[in-house]
Parts: sequence; C-alpha cells; structure tokens
Amino acid sequence: MTSLVVKNALTREGLKRILIDNGFGVAQATASLDELDVDQVNGAHIVLYDGAVRGSDCDLDPLASLMTAAPECRVVLLVESFDFDRMNRAFAAGVYGYIPQNIPYQSFLVMIQLVALGEKVAPSELIDSLSDRQAMPVERQTTDVAALYGLVERDREILECLVMGMPNKIISRRLGVSEATVKLHVKTIFRKMSVNNRTQAAMMARFPMLPFESDAGANGEALR
Repeated sequence: MTSLVVKNALTREGLKRILIDNGFGVAQATASLDELDVDQVNGAHIVLYDGAVRGSDCDLDPLASLMTAAPECRVVLLVESFDFDRMNRAFAAGVYGYIPQNIPYQSFLVMIQLVALGEKVAPSELIDSLSDRQAMPVERQTTDVAALYGLVERDREILECLVMGMPNKIISRRLGVSEATVKLHVKTIFRKMSVNNRTQAAMMARFPMLPFESDAGANGEALR
C-alpha cells in the first residue's frame, strides 16, 4: 500500500494513476504531511514525499513525527535533482528511497517495487558521484565525514589514518600519541559512525551512505 504527499495537484494525480495502473494500492493522496492520516500508514506502507528537498535545503524535520508514529513505513523522497550530500542525509534519517523526478517511467516503477520488497533505492547518478568521491583527497573525505558524524579533530586525524590502512602503532607514531589513546579514539569512531571494524570505517569515510549495523567493539579484534 502507498500514500502520496505531493504538493502539485497535477503531479500528484499523475503519480496516483501510474501506481494504480501498475497494481499498487493508493490509500491517500495529499498535498502536505499535515493532511496525511497517519493511522492509515500501517506496517511496510510506502509514503512518496516531495516536500523534503526544495531549492538548496534538505529539511527532513517534518518527517520526524511521521516516522515516529509509523516507524515501519518506508519513506521515498521525490526530488528535483540529485545531490550527494542531501541524499546522504536523507538515508541517514531513515528514508528508503531518493528518486529524482526526471527518472524514466519504467525505472520509477522498478524502484518502487524494490522498496515494496524492503530494499533501499538510489538514482543512477550515485555511480558517477561515487567515482568522483573516490578520487577526492583523503583529508577532504574525512573532513566531510567528521562533520557528518560529529567527530572531533583527533578522531578525524585517526580516521584519515584508517583510510590509508595504518595500524595503531604507526598511527601513534605519526600523531605523537600513545597506542592506548589511538585505541580509545578508534573505539569512539566506531561508535559514532555505527560501524564494526576498521575496514567499514574506512569505507564509510569514502562512501558515507553505506549501511552497516553497529556492534562496534563487540570483538576486541575490531579495535586493533
């Protein structure tokens, strides 16, 4: 079952017709979240929403009450254009999809079908963005990630070393701190980034949207 929260009436009606014609039930079609009946958003209900990303903003706050009231719902953002950082913030907030409005009709349907199956979906522009990001200097990557996850400067310096594959002993020499201090910061990095080991932390520094379940520190090996 799906619901639409789309401001433009013509776009809303067009999407409703597309979904119905392709076997998706449409419970509601509203212009704003205020008009949405949250009581009807039960279980793995898909909510297509175009109000989070307009202009230069990425305002996900209006979705907070919906996701709190219906934690199992699957929010899919319909956006005017692709933006890596906005998409990253959206997935970090718990959305299931980030779909530009200029996507081809059949591709849109496939992505919604994947969301219905419990998958998260992103546009093809992500591939080019990942390639560009991989070529970005390590220091720039870790600075961006540090801001995203609230890492302090020492955390960022150590994360930069993790990205370069350095063991704790080399990190301690490079930064002039004890190995115990390095281990403490590595553990903090794992917790803040919700990752389990050094490899995942390095991958998240390069590609922050990658999802990892957090049990960081459960295995002592992960911290070495």
